[in-house]
Amino acid sequence: MGRRRPAPPAEVERPAAPIARVLCLHGYTSNGIIFESKLRGLLRATDLAGTFPTGPHAAHASWIEEAASELGIRGEARSWFVDDGDAGDDDGWGASRLALLEAGPWDGIIAFSQGCQAALRLVAGPDAPTAARACRFLVLCSSPDLTTMAGWVHAVQSPSLHVIGAADGVVPPADSRA
Repeated sequence: MGRRRPAPPAEVERPAAPIARVLCLHGYTSNGIIFESKLRGLLRATDLAGTFPTGPHAAHASWIEEAASELGIRGEARSWFVDDGDAGDDDGWGASRLALLEAGPWDGIIAFSQGCQAALRLVAGPDAPTAARACRFLVLCSSPDLTTMAGWVHAVQSPSLHVIGAADGVVPPADSRA
């Protein structure tokens, strides 16, 4: 009589490990919950693990009522800076910087609108920590006022993709070019 071979072990389906941890920064009047819902499909399709902090400051704008229905269900309108002004203004940056550093470590950053200003300040601003400067990539979408932040844009040592909306009604394409 021949010996029976043991059955091969059953393969266990394991989820693929994320290829990178990504810090995802929402725009003015949004928050981490809403931004996560908008990027969920992208992250799944690319095996990226996203971290979605929410800006520590309340957002105040006359047009905020337009977003009220979405925000009412999913949290408050938030901002990375005390005012929707120049990201170079230190007003409120300390709280945002702390929240972003606590969300680390991360491999890259995906940011939208005002979140782009926070991302640039985090990785290339005068107070950028060494760990943030080592960010492997940046994806900046509809970044406002990049012309005023050109020094930071050119100081970024990581590969970056700048997405500019040709028909963007809030951030004109010229404002997103540095």
